[in-house]
Amino acid sequence: MEHAALVGQPDVMFALAPELRGLALPVESRATCQSCVLLAKKPSEDRAPFMMDELRCCTFQPLLPNYLVGRGLQAGGTGAELLRAAIGGDFDRRPTSLGPTEAWLKQYRELGYEGFGRTPALNCAFYVGGEHSCGIWQTRGAVCRTWHCRYVDAERGGVLWRAVRDLIRLVEHKLSTWLVSQGTPPQDTDSPDIWVRWYIQCSELLDATPVEELAAKKMAGLEELRAQLRSVHAQLVTPRPMPEKVSPAVGSVTVLECGDVLLSGYSFRDFERLDRGIFAFLAALDGSRPWREVLAEVNVDLETPVPAEAIERLWWLGAFADAS
Repeated sequence: MEHAALVGQPDVMFALAPELRGLALPVESRATCQSCVLLAKKPSEDRAPFMMDELRCCTFQPLLPNYLVGRGLQAGGTGAELLRAAIGGDFDRRPTSLGPTEAWLKQYRELGYEGFGRTPALNCAFYVGGEHSCGIWQTRGAVCRTWHCRYVDAERGGVLWRAVRDLIRLVEHKLSTWLVSQGTPPQDTDSPDIWVRWYIQCSELLDATPVEELAAKKMAGLEELRAQLRSVHAQLVTPRPMPEKVSPAVGSVTVLECGDVLLSGYSFRDFERLDRGIFAFLAALDGSRPWREVLAEVNVDLETPVPAEAIERLWWLGAFADAS
């Protein structure tokens, strides 16, 4: 049985990349979409890593392969209406895909991390709110299927899901390109109705082609990405105990108006919230002495001592490096 993130994929996806069903992919319980852990709780929390309600991580416009566009159109309902509006509106229609325009991508790049989750102009055209907030949930593309704000295995979880994303994207690209070679795609000047029919034809052709025939096709790079996924998946079960001696490897620091500090390692969205006293510990930590010894020494002079458990969580988040 496939992971919830993969529900709705065509059978050929799993025939070409059996690891997507064969490997036990983690349930990312720390990415709590229905009670967003990154939602700004007050107006002062108006910058990274916090997000605004009704925007969140849907401030992204996906690139959808032609056959998924067709599937969404065939499904009817709100998703089909949104796809039709996108096809007839300000979207980049290509025989292989439907996606954001270069102007949208330019704005997305310019706003960067500060815009993600906080800029209404970047909100996805398929955002509808509700249970999944997505009008094309069953036919969403690789990026939306595999992105999580946090992972149960921290950095290694992120590496795993990026490997899943890369594998799905490659198959999406190869399948959509093959479908174009089998038909007569529309021209830029053709009407939206013609483009709608094209996308539906792509979906119908994919469904009508025997899975065995598609799975037998040679896809450059496929075996390498499958092997990569197996490799990073195997590393998830490897213990990663915190060593005695560590040195700071903080990825980002956010000082809140209230004086608290957010420290992160592998991702600025996965942080530990601490009192400013953490800076005294980081300044004293040079990797030459056990961190517990340094912490005990620093805590003597702090009004709010830094908990040892918080240091262990920061290690898990990648905010410390093994000094040995």
